[in-house]
Amino acid sequence: MSSTLPHIGIITQARMTSTRLPAKIFKEVNHKPLLQYHIERLQKTGFDIAIATTINSTDDCVVDFAEIHKISSHRGSENNVLSRFHETAKKYNFDIIIRVTSDCPLIDPHIIRNSIEKYLKFNNPNLYMSNGVERTFARGFDFEIFSFKLLDEAFKNATLESDLEHVTPYIWNNRSGEVELYHVKQDQKNNGLRITVDGYSLIQHVFSIEEIENIRRLIYEKFEIDKKNGLTFQLPHLPTKARYAKGDLLSKEKLRNILLDDRILTIVKKILGSDDIIYFGDSSYQIGKGMRGFHRDSIDRTDLNGPDWQGNDYSLLRVGIYLQDHKNYSGGVKMKQGTHKKADGKVVFVDSEIGDVGVWSYKTLHSGNAVRFKWFPKLSINRATREGLVPAFLRKEEQKERIAIFMAFSTKTSHLDRYIKEFSLKRTDMIDHLKVSKYDSASIELAKQKKLEVMKLLPEQE
Repeated sequence: MSSTLPHIGIITQARMTSTRLPAKIFKEVNHKPLLQYHIERLQKTGFDIAIATTINSTDDCVVDFAEIHKISSHRGSENNVLSRFHETAKKYNFDIIIRVTSDCPLIDPHIIRNSIEKYLKFNNPNLYMSNGVERTFARGFDFEIFSFKLLDEAFKNATLESDLEHVTPYIWNNRSGEVELYHVKQDQKNNGLRITVDGYSLIQHVFSIEEIENIRRLIYEKFEIDKKNGLTFQLPHLPTKARYAKGDLLSKEKLRNILLDDRILTIVKKILGSDDIIYFGDSSYQIGKGMRGFHRDSIDRTDLNGPDWQGNDYSLLRVGIYLQDHKNYSGGVKMKQGTHKKADGKVVFVDSEIGDVGVWSYKTLHSGNAVRFKWFPKLSINRATREGLVPAFLRKEEQKERIAIFMAFSTKTSHLDRYIKEFSLKRTDMIDHLKVSKYDSASIELAKQKKLEVMKLLPEQE
């Protein structure tokens, strides 16, 4: 960098005591901690980097990491993150600060670099630039750019607890009256996509309300066709009244465009981090209340020493579209956070609304048809038998008859090969499902145009 330029520095905040997933910055993917991915991507910007961590003894390992990787670091208050940032910027004489957070292992250095070039052209110390206030980028790519002057003013004048905890609200709320905001945007809106390490994602507003109503109509129509063809069934040994149909979505002309929708495929590619994704015949629709109970979709559902849990390349993803509001009504799905990596986790309701899309790992513990209480909507009963006993006057009803669509994708891995061999081609219900999932040339050609590899697992699918 030229000596005539102001000293530009990236400050990333990192600590071990995450409330949702403790020590997540040191969770490993392909034998490398997430923090290392984060730092390596930031180094591609060419700017100096400093890690702002806390004085807590639990964060000694963060400082050790910084020393090993020859990254500057500073320790400050855990709760007053604004003071921690100010101290870090002052310590390393940063004139312009790029603020990021360490739980973003996929942060894009090119977006940051391009934004800094734009920022410098303004030559305005009162400018605040960010892609996170008016959001079009996916969560996980967030950054902010501002001068030390603005940071210093916030440090000296901010008093609200939220200002101290989140560093920049004093600046971007323009409490000084002098700040100019610049929102970094892209044409394609991925603002609902969240790239996290919780084992699931909720992507908001993918489909419009009108599109969802049309999909509901198509499913009811297709169910009647499937019924005439002897493909529909219920589970007689269960008290639920859900209706199902054999045959996957790709084999159903009325529904294949849902599976092949560019928005769905883009979400899957972004989450898997690859354009080479595979569809292996696992998709369906359901009408009505189905089963409850936490479970995994993987082979090794309870044996965490099984092959599914070996290595870091497990990529089987479930995509779910719920065609009604489950943020304010019962009937949605619950997840146990982080259980794609561990045995158990905190239970959370997935607050999906009409048009949202949920994505989760096959290894993530989840339970459908969740019951919400009228007066305590976040209270969760986590045993399926008890959840079904909640009296009507205590629970929220469903908004309308529950319809759900499920699809699955993966990249090419040994885990996918094993799943097909040990599950898809061994279970009688899966084999019956695949036998009537016949792909005509039009569906295969359409998938090819979308650059989606389709696996035919049985001769009957030809």
